[in-house]
Amino acid sequence: MAEALGIASSIISLVDVSWTIFKYLKDVKEASKERDSLSAELSGLVCWLNEVKLVTDTAQPNDPWLATMQRLSDPVAQLTALLKDLKKEFKLAPNGTPEKVIKPGINKAKSRLLGKVTEATHRLSWKFKKESVEDALKKIERIKSLMIVAVQYDHFALSQAINEILAIVDTKMDGILDSTNRVEEVTGHVETNVIEIRDQVAHIKDGVLQQQILEQKAQAEKLLISVITWLTDLNFKSVQAEKLSQRVGDTGSWFLESEQFRQWVDGSATSSCLWCLGNPGVGKTILASIIIDYLQSLDHERKTLVLCIFCDYQCAAAQTLPNLLCSLLKQLVQDSGLSDPITSLYEQCRHDGTWPSLDALTEVLSQGLKSFHRCHACGVSTHVNSQFGMF
Repeated sequence: MAEALGIASSIISLVDVSWTIFKYLKDVKEASKERDSLSAELSGLVCWLNEVKLVTDTAQPNDPWLATMQRLSDPVAQLTALLKDLKKEFKLAPNGTPEKVIKPGINKAKSRLLGKVTEATHRLSWKFKKESVEDALKKIERIKSLMIVAVQYDHFALSQAINEILAIVDTKMDGILDSTNRVEEVTGHVETNVIEIRDQVAHIKDGVLQQQILEQKAQAEKLLISVITWLTDLNFKSVQAEKLSQRVGDTGSWFLESEQFRQWVDGSATSSCLWCLGNPGVGKTILASIIIDYLQSLDHERKTLVLCIFCDYQCAAAQTLPNLLCSLLKQLVQDSGLSDPITSLYEQCRHDGTWPSLDALTEVLSQGLKSFHRCHACGVSTHVNSQFGMF
């Protein structure tokens, strides 16, 4: 009994949706081959479905014909679902008529008029894709052929027909499965290629970034050299290195080990300045170069800068006060790199075609020295009764 009820219910659902679509197709104005074919197939299907329902209603509960018909549940359900999808395209209401949308603020008379216009609009055009109609026609034809065999009440013939229909469905399912597998395989290749491309893009980005960093470093180095060259030709670092190369053995160690010098280095001396007098030729320049080397070799706990000036009476014309200040700035840049104040001063003077004033040089040097905890400056003079001082 349950089998008969299940078959009857499936058939009733299929009849309802088929009949609804059939009635709608009659109102479509544009005549088309697909529309006419679909109408004819649905009409024939409904007739044979009703015949089968009558046979089902009168069949005995233990009739093997019912068990065979039960196998039609899936094909019938598939066709019902397909026709329901077509029905959605019509935008039909449950009673089989196009839906009427009542907008807020519209009275009933206007609503009925709007509904008629909407209904007529829905029935003016044939808007289905040819492929979807052809698919529906094929499935309708299969189910209809089964219904024709079923009405004959030939259990064996019906079973054979069902097997043939299901074989067609299985073949299509196998084809779909193969296609799905191929799609998955292609998708896998695509994903692999996407990953490889992503890695290549990341590698390219890294390369571009590294190139940008190198270019920035090159530009910064070029600017550094330009500023150093622009400041002054005086090179006291070179003088200090040359004089230090003339040192013999542990010359000058006595001075480095003296209590007065050590107190000056550690900051415990009463004065921050240390003056040393001496006649020309006694070795003040070499001793100064030794002291500078010693100060530079110390492992300072805090940021410390060592600057030097070697005044020579033979170069007095070049060793003017502005040039000496520029030399100190040059050593500051060589040891610590460019700062914003120095760069701004350089760019402004280059733009204006001028040379920085003493006040500007003093201000920039003062700002640069503020970034150090301590600064040692050593100056040497080779004039008569000359001296060298450190502070």
